[in-house]
Amino acid sequence: MELSQFGEIRRPLFWICLAFLCGAAAAMFLMWYAALPVCAAFALVLCWLSLGRPRFFLPLLTSAALLGWGAVLCHQFLLTNHLLPLLSSGEPLTVRMTVEEALHNESYCRYEGPAVVSNGSGTFRIQLAASGFFEGNTAPGETLYCTAVCPDPPDLRSIMTGELRLQIRGLLPGDPPAPDPLSAALTRLRAGLARHIVLISPGDTGSVLAAMLVGDQSYLSDSLDAAFRRSGLSHLLVVSGMHLVILSRFLSFFLLPLGKQRLSALLMIAFCWGYSLLTGAGNSVIRAAAMLTLTQIAPLFNRQGDTLTSLSVAGVVMTLANPGVLLTASFQLSFGAVAGLALLEAGAESCLLQAGDARLSLQKGRP
Repeated sequence: MELSQFGEIRRPLFWICLAFLCGAAAAMFLMWYAALPVCAAFALVLCWLSLGRPRFFLPLLTSAALLGWGAVLCHQFLLTNHLLPLLSSGEPLTVRMTVEEALHNESYCRYEGPAVVSNGSGTFRIQLAASGFFEGNTAPGETLYCTAVCPDPPDLRSIMTGELRLQIRGLLPGDPPAPDPLSAALTRLRAGLARHIVLISPGDTGSVLAAMLVGDQSYLSDSLDAAFRRSGLSHLLVVSGMHLVILSRFLSFFLLPLGKQRLSALLMIAFCWGYSLLTGAGNSVIRAAAMLTLTQIAPLFNRQGDTLTSLSVAGVVMTLANPGVLLTASFQLSFGAVAGLALLEAGAESCLLQAGDARLSLQKGRP
């Protein structure tokens, strides 16, 4: 197979993953019958761009695009046949949620986290937000056991993008069922780390560090939060891929004395995914964790890492978990920014080198 001349791409894996993402995007935005010819067209265009031999590479790209199309259809089928009937039945739902984020304002409460929704005839596990006016105070890491209803007509698109909202009718009596042990443990650990950070650095410094390091914004005051929003720096208070990359760089210095490449790579990979789960597994954090994982694995197989290939693999991993992520602004901005930087890197470096050479030649020509 001939090597690609498009940007800095030199690996067929990039084109295979890109075909998968194109097929998934076609299934998300088009009807299933219209997405099929679009998947075939994407495969033809990508085969032409990659300069691959059509006899061998085109069937592979077509299969990848069809897999992306099928992954979306399977996800939509599960939601349509299992979750939407629960939400559209009009009956009160029983919700058991492991609270990850909690907001209390007098009698108004709002909770977010993974939940198990049931109405007696079916059960479904999904990430959602539930709010209402009632007396109660459920802390992060605890279990919210209540009845709720879907106030608005259920929409498949909003459900797939993680925008499902339920209105709490009331708390159920008795002890709630045991929460998901992993999610509850991670949430309690995040709350404990935030509390220790605030104790070590009291005041606004501790609250900002708790938000930047572990994603806990509950200690931010209203005035401080408003100041960050007015200055356009509120994105710094949300844990992103930038935070993970900076922390991984610090960790790499402590792993240098080990001298064992395989052990250091395993420890780095474990840290990346553990930190991602601890901070809520945001889109940019998962993207950075997947890319750092491939960066650590590549030298073990005598391969060199590639930014766009790692980025495409991260997109496939996230799409397999939830195809609705393709519709979210955080996914599009995060992946678009990294892809743009990677594609413009070579051209920008060449322009800077030419400008530097021209400046040196001018300086040498002066008397």
